[in-house]
Amino acid sequence: MKSTMQDVELSVVDILEHGAGSFGDSKVFTLLENGVQETTFSAVAENCSRLGTSLASLGVGVDDTVGTLAWNTREHLECYLTIPSLGAVLHTLNPRFSADDLTWCINDAGTSVIIVDDMLLATLVKSIEHTPGVRAVIHYANGEPGEHTGAQLEAIAAAGINVLHYQDLINNSAPASVWVRVPERSAAALCYTSGTTGRPKGVVYSHRSIWLHSLMNTSAAQFGLSRQDTILPAVPMFHVMGWNLIFSAFMVGSNLVLTNRFNQAIRLLEAITALKPTFGAGVPTIWSDVAYTYDSGSDNAYDISSLQRISSGGAVVPEALIMWWQNRHHVAILHGCGMTETSSTMTSGIPPLGFEFGTLSPYQRTQGQFVIGIQSRIVDAEGNFLPKDGRAAGELQLRGPWVASGYLHGHSDAMTADGWLPTGDIASISPNGYLTYTDRIKDIIKSGGEWISSVALEAHLAGHPGVREAAVIAVDDEKWQERPAAIIVPSGETPSIQSLKDYVSAAFPKFWLPDHWIFVEALPRTSVGKYDKKLLRDNFRAQSTG
Repeated sequence: MKSTMQDVELSVVDILEHGAGSFGDSKVFTLLENGVQETTFSAVAENCSRLGTSLASLGVGVDDTVGTLAWNTREHLECYLTIPSLGAVLHTLNPRFSADDLTWCINDAGTSVIIVDDMLLATLVKSIEHTPGVRAVIHYANGEPGEHTGAQLEAIAAAGINVLHYQDLINNSAPASVWVRVPERSAAALCYTSGTTGRPKGVVYSHRSIWLHSLMNTSAAQFGLSRQDTILPAVPMFHVMGWNLIFSAFMVGSNLVLTNRFNQAIRLLEAITALKPTFGAGVPTIWSDVAYTYDSGSDNAYDISSLQRISSGGAVVPEALIMWWQNRHHVAILHGCGMTETSSTMTSGIPPLGFEFGTLSPYQRTQGQFVIGIQSRIVDAEGNFLPKDGRAAGELQLRGPWVASGYLHGHSDAMTADGWLPTGDIASISPNGYLTYTDRIKDIIKSGGEWISSVALEAHLAGHPGVREAAVIAVDDEKWQERPAAIIVPSGETPSIQSLKDYVSAAFPKFWLPDHWIFVEALPRTSVGKYDKKLLRDNFRAQSTG
């Protein structure tokens, strides 16, 4: 028996048209160097239509790849909605990649047109001479022109590339007469992994996967987004599609606060005070910096009372940070996790019935519960399945409708024989589906035949009153193979090593105690805001041998 339901393809076109038609008066706020730019969904949609006409006139069509090298701005939002609605592929370029990796990504993706924020022209110029497939660059102003903006544009033109101004195209183009609807499993967007082990790898999202994941974001089982919300995505739009929150907002009419390049704590606090977001999203270091800066300011300097909930993932959220937000400011922390290959979030930080956000429940010590659509399993080093008992730990493997089945051009294609994604994470899963990370396979500390979790040590150390941030790495040891080294950013006066040792000893076995304690003013971050442990390990080795 066949169903009697209509078979309608899912498309980003529907998200754009629904947001503009049903929620045309919803607001988009963009932080600027001085002040805030305000526009509406209907005005964004009008610009999208004119941008679509402009791109089509440049020969952009189905399956063409259009790159964006941009911060979180209105123009980038318009690219998000326009490019897939032409049947083309949005390629979000990461400005924090090295020039070599950025060049490689542009060429690997076959990117033919690049839309660039003037603030990032210097980054593009380093690559443009080595990207023969790029035929046009469209730039837009983001603040006052820099001293070298003109010379940078001339350098791009000198490479034989057509240079156009974004706003001129918008002003001089008629609205698109019709959008292009492609099959829902067609490519809509492309994002490259951060490439900490070899070249970045391209993950291609379909219209279907974006639709389903963005809809999940709006669900009460995930973020509970609605017309009543104002969303503050403190996550870069060039990383994992900004967690698809742009599309989620257009689905349900939530206002948007785009942070531009201003993810510093003071600018975020000013934005929260002025624009009253109800929901925020970002890695733990973002919200830790906000908490620290809030406490460092004068009384009543900032008002964060509008925030109701924050989703944080990408690393373990320290218990002390959860309690700061929940106990002191009544903001629910939704502890989740995800990766480029899972379209970002794959777990929900909502605890079971009977547990309140005002207290630190055992469930908030986990990375959340797998949402509907995500299938999970853990395996040992030999590939044997391990029980979901909350104790057995093995490599996490996943599959689902918004989980990657491979990489662009098959680069480093490492799916299992039966089609599951190996994540490279060591984790346990409880009987009711809550995930707890032990560590990344590459970060776990192997000492004398035992495993030491850098993640657990970091989360615990962050609760010490003298610690603002902590990273733990494995360092070589002749006797034990590897031992932990703790790199500490003090909170005020530097704590004594003995107090740190006592604090760790009270919670972990003696052999977990770090052998090395290093105090620094700041920890290096990766392009997505995580601690750069590769660089920390390299620095430690250099200092040890120097």
